[in-house]
Amino acid sequence: MPEAFGSRTLREICRVLFSRWVGMILIVAIAAGGTWLACVQAVPWYRTAVTIHVKQPADTNPTIKDVSPDRSLEVFIKTQRQIIFSDLVMARTMARLEGSMADPPSETRDDAPALAIIEQRQDDLRKFREHVEVVTPGGEEVAMSEVFTIQVDRPRDPLDAKRAADLLAEEYIFRYRHVQAETNQRSAQFVQQQLAEIRRNTLDPAQERLRQFVAALDSPADVVVLEQLGKNVPEAGGQILRVNYQEKLSAIEGDLARARSLRDQVLEQIPPAARDPNTVDRLPSEALTRLTLVVPGSVMATNDIINKLQKKLADLIITRNRLEVEYEPGYRELVYINAEIDKAKREILRELKAEVKALQIEITAGEARRKDLADRLAAETDQLNKLSSQLVDYQRLQQELFVARGQYNGLADQLLEASMTEQQARQAIAVSVLEPASLPAADQPARPQPLLYTLIAAAAGLLLALAYAFLADSFDHTLKTIGEAERYLGLPVVGSVRKHGRRLVRT
Repeated sequence: MPEAFGSRTLREICRVLFSRWVGMILIVAIAAGGTWLACVQAVPWYRTAVTIHVKQPADTNPTIKDVSPDRSLEVFIKTQRQIIFSDLVMARTMARLEGSMADPPSETRDDAPALAIIEQRQDDLRKFREHVEVVTPGGEEVAMSEVFTIQVDRPRDPLDAKRAADLLAEEYIFRYRHVQAETNQRSAQFVQQQLAEIRRNTLDPAQERLRQFVAALDSPADVVVLEQLGKNVPEAGGQILRVNYQEKLSAIEGDLARARSLRDQVLEQIPPAARDPNTVDRLPSEALTRLTLVVPGSVMATNDIINKLQKKLADLIITRNRLEVEYEPGYRELVYINAEIDKAKREILRELKAEVKALQIEITAGEARRKDLADRLAAETDQLNKLSSQLVDYQRLQQELFVARGQYNGLADQLLEASMTEQQARQAIAVSVLEPASLPAADQPARPQPLLYTLIAAAAGLLLALAYAFLADSFDHTLKTIGEAERYLGLPVVGSVRKHGRRLVRT
């Protein structure tokens, strides 16, 4: 009688296994042999792969918002997977494998065979897609690498598998570039439409309103004043202009005061009798002898003639003083020196009168400048009062034009970038084959793998054999040992007969 498995000893378990070893071996042999035979008879499938490198382009489509930077590459790689598994790419690859579509891919080729496959042979298209797999280093859900592989499984012919992988990669790259170019072209067209709309509805009206405002001003110079006022608040701007004029007036007043003071100092050195025209020559010598000339230093510094005459006069006076000690007044040389002193003083007086005249001209010109500046200050004050009321409108129109130009220039930059991206897409620099498909070995198909499958089948057969042994023992109600007979029958065993083969006694 069988007992529960948990209560059996190791010896009894071994007895169960060895009592049915023939059936167990038969089960394992059938499983392993059948699997091996099935693998040998099955159609071999060969696998090859193409490694693709893609460079994610900058998004220039203003109608699409960028996703999170952490997921942008993942979304991009998943988009490439969708392109690879699209009906058009798969159908084109099938058509080229069957020879019904021309090589290589081009914009002018006839896609009728591929379209026929899509419309009429969906089952074949589905089967072909099932044997294509896109593998990324980070996995399907991560895809954080710009490199991925396209694996293709094809039956019977390893060369056909290699060709299928290469053709699928070519069709994918061709389709990607075509889609990218169409996307960039649509983006450029959209941006051009937006540019035209902004120019027509925003930029041109803003420019026209500002032009009309400027044309309505009293003078084109008012624009400069408005610009200067716009740099500060109107009150501060007006104050700055008035301060500038006040500073100029103060400078002119200082120049006038200096010229008047110098003129008065010079006049003090000229005798009243010599101030009229042509009176210097008629001035008596006695008056010149008593005259002491003290020329202001500023005049000496700016008038070289007076400076030289003063030095000459000083030398003559020194010589005269020396001669007066030694000689009588009527001494001829002393008389000559006095005449030279008289002549030098007359020349100095002429120069001083000319200096007074020049200073008077300077004073008159300064007063005229002061009057003109005061008039201009009054006019500027009136103009500021008038323009201050127009400043708000001017700044508003300028701000509208600035915003419109910013929008227009931003879209123009996007249009330029989209055009550059489109050119790059046409030159095919974003996608490239990093490693072409290799030719699989004819004696090493991807599946079936007889040795691996046979080992797996043998392991499964062993589990079935074990299940068979214990299941068969659980349905076997015969008594196998003396202990079982005594336990279940309740009678002592007197003796036993050894079994010979299948018989109890030998005949």
